[in-house]
Amino acid sequence: MKSSIIIVALFVCATAVSCSKKDTPVPSADYYFRFKVNGVQVDYPYRTGIEHNLIGNVNMAGHDADLGSYYVCNLAGMRTLAEGGALNNYRNNLVIFMQHPEKFDTGVTYSNVSSGSTMLVYQLFMMGYYDNDGVLYSASNLNNNPYSVFGNATVTFDEITDTNVKGSFSGALEARDVSNGIVVVTGTVDITDGEFFVPSFRAVP
Repeated sequence: MKSSIIIVALFVCATAVSCSKKDTPVPSADYYFRFKVNGVQVDYPYRTGIEHNLIGNVNMAGHDADLGSYYVCNLAGMRTLAEGGALNNYRNNLVIFMQHPEKFDTGVTYSNVSSGSTMLVYQLFMMGYYDNDGVLYSASNLNNNPYSVFGNATVTFDEITDTNVKGSFSGALEARDVSNGIVVVTGTVDITDGEFFVPSFRAVP
């Protein structure tokens, strides 16, 4: 059940990213979102218009009766929104979603798994990559439940401002089938050399 919740949440994140229209970022030809998938380079050039294909939401504050105060991060790169309509939300994109009790900061490496060199994001961590065929590969952690910890991914911020978010990421992601009520790993991809410099859509307090 936990795996199903995480997969559904990734679908929601991808849709939310493609529909972000609240703010208008400062146009910049320097924006980028790029990485390698099993050694093959993937680039999502910045596109402007009603919808934006590169997005960074960092340190949006929230509160939950059980969890208390928390901060949310949503990063995403999409190849294009002009081709394929809504179905394109689930092809050629990479989404990162994190929820943490402390503000996200620069110089810290965040991860869904615990190690001596990373900060564990245990409330909610999701990195999802949809390939050209719409297959979802992901790494996750939901409340540190052992049934929700899959793959291994990291995110590091170099810059967090009101206009831009910059950093790097990597991950060993898994494709999973939960149709029969059990988790079956059907494939894996390695995300390496990930780096982003994207417009910020930070919420106004």
